[in-house]
Formats: sequence, structure tokens, C-alpha cells
Amino acid sequence: MKEKRVFLAIGISLALVWGLILVLPTLAASVTPELVEGNPSCSRTYGLVGFKPADTMPGTYTYNVFGMGVLTMTVKDGPFVDWSSNFGIDKVIVKGGPNANVYSYNPASNGDMDLTTPTNPNNNKPYGLSHVEFCYDDKQAVNADYGDLPTAYGITQLGENGARHIPLASGDVWLGTLRDLELNGVPDDSALSDDNDDASNDEDGVVRGPSWSGGSGSISVTVTGPSCLMGWVDWATVSITNTFVDFGYDHKFSEDFLDEGSGNTYTEKVVNNIYLPAAGTYAITFPLPSNFGNATVYARFRLSPAIFLNGVAGALVDGQYEECDQTPAGLSGPVSGGEVEDYLWRFGPTAVSLKKVAAAPQQSSVGFGLVMIGVTASLTTLWIGRRRRK
Repeated sequence: MKEKRVFLAIGISLALVWGLILVLPTLAASVTPELVEGNPSCSRTYGLVGFKPADTMPGTYTYNVFGMGVLTMTVKDGPFVDWSSNFGIDKVIVKGGPNANVYSYNPASNGDMDLTTPTNPNNNKPYGLSHVEFCYDDKQAVNADYGDLPTAYGITQLGENGARHIPLASGDVWLGTLRDLELNGVPDDSALSDDNDDASNDEDGVVRGPSWSGGSGSISVTVTGPSCLMGWVDWATVSITNTFVDFGYDHKFSEDFLDEGSGNTYTEKVVNNIYLPAAGTYAITFPLPSNFGNATVYARFRLSPAIFLNGVAGALVDGQYEECDQTPAGLSGPVSGGEVEDYLWRFGPTAVSLKKVAAAPQQSSVGFGLVMIGVTASLTTLWIGRRRRK
């Protein structure tokens, strides 16, 4: 009887174990990994851009991937790795031991769970986690703020690596009060396509001074928080020998060109990575030839969140503002957070319509009447005199 109870207990235990095995889900990623020998990398092995976090200990980590967006990674005991992102990831390399597991996604994915390292053949357990690298195409279309300079500049659309700002979940900044998002830039000769794509006017962060004279240009810039500003104004036609030719745009932004007339050197990078410490409106000036006059110019301004490498802003720039201690945004390419705004500005005399006025003075009707009275009186006197002589 006791033996039957023992066998019954063993049977029940085995049934429970197998039941749990069947019921509990197996920890596995959504795709089967490829075992790759050695130390593969996103750029060297697959021709993609790579982001390799330094974190390997259990915990959840969030990263702002430069120019793309936000990526979150959770490392769990096992080791297992969960991840999610607001931009597409093509491959994830999970390195452990002498080799790596490579998880490939087609189409690109925005998240997965329970990725792990290769199995150690000595104990049939995963190797310890060495590192994780996320591979992506940095030219993928994501919702971002794009510019709208004309086609001739070649720095507006995604296919030409145009300027674009991918919004952040927190700590973001922008120019003015509005910012919109699109999947691609739309070049426009008036630099207005970003305003005309919806009911909002989001190109509202930079206002030029009414006239640029006396050897300087002036703008006022409104920002929503601590930020770094870059600015270019295409105000000069510059020759292939990098010398000044005339005022007005030439569809390129030139630096360090010579004005042979004055002997001065100028640049169209008019704002160079300056630090704006808080929300507000800032007045900024920059040098121009003293005879700058009637001209049509294009301008591009790029604002980025201020994230200092050394915890300080930096040195003064031209005695106005401190310089940001971070890599500045360029004329093209992606940036995490911030905004790009493009403008077409025309400088010239105020148009006044004048009516043509005859040079001859108009006669008064009263004056004409007095003249006629005088003539009549003179003729009457002359007639009376002649009558008396008769």
C-alpha cells in the first residue's frame, strides 16, 4: 500500500513538472540568431551604423542615440536582453565568449525580448554578456523636423542626408513656439514648404533686424530651454577662388572668404555653437561688410539640446555668448532633439509709389476773378478818357 502511494506521489510530481514545462513560455527572441565567429560589428561586418552601450550589468537603461531617437535596453540575469526603440533596428549583436549571436530583422524592428549570448559547450549555458551592439541605417525615414531650403543647396531631403531633428521624449528644445514633424524635407524656393504643409507656422524662432548696416547683421532668437545654436546666412556670392564677388545668395554657405576691396575675411557661418542658457529671446549680432545693402539671402538655423561633456558651457564667443561644450550641428545630417528653421530674407529700400505732379502751379478761381475785374476797370477807364477827348 505504501509503495502504491509512493508511486502515485511520483506520478503526480512528474505530471506537474511536465505541465509547467508545457504551460510556461520558452524564453526566446522573435527571430532565430545566427552564430557568428569572432567579434562582428555593425559597420565592419554589415555596413550599418552601430550603437554600442557600455552597460552590461542587470538593469534598464535609456539612451538618446545621436541623430536617430531613443533606445531602451534591459539586461536580465541569464543573461537575457530586452530592447525597444522609436526608430528601426536592423540587427542586434549580442557578444559573449569567443563568438556572438546576431539577431536580424527584416523589416527593421522597434523591439524584441530575451536575446542572449551563444551557448558555452562546456556547461550548455549562455556565456556571460560581453556587449550588445544595435545596428541601424541612419538614413531611414523617421518622423523628424526637416528644413526647406531650395533644391540647389542639396541639404534638405533625406536622400541627400538633409538636416533633420528627431524629437526626444524629454528634455527637448526648439526654436520659437511651434515645431512640426515630417518624414522628409520638401525643398522650396521661398523656404516656406515647412510652413505650408499644415495650418501652423512653425518657422517662428528667428527674426532678422529691419536692416543690416554699419558692418553688422542682427537677429533675435527665441528658444524654449537650454540649448546650442548654429546659424548660416548665404549673403554673398563667392568665387571659386574663395573671394567675395557681390551681395546676394549663391546657393552655398561659404567660410573664410576674402573681400579684396576691404582686405577683410568673412564667413557665412554667422552663429557658431553658442550656448543659450534658458528659455527666452536672445539678441545676436555678427560681422558684415559696412556697405552691405540691397540683397536677397537664404538662412539656416539649427538648435540642439545643451548636453555638456564637461559640465560647463565653454569660452566666450566674440564677447557675446559662451560656446557649447558639445559637437555642433552641421548644415546637414541628423540630430537628436531640437529644430531646424530655414528662411528667405530680402533687404532693400522701402517701395514707395509716388503720383506724378505737374510742375505748373494751379490758378485760384478767386485770383482769376480779381484779374478779370482789374482788366475790365482798365478798359472802362480808357474808354471814358477817349470819350472826353472827343
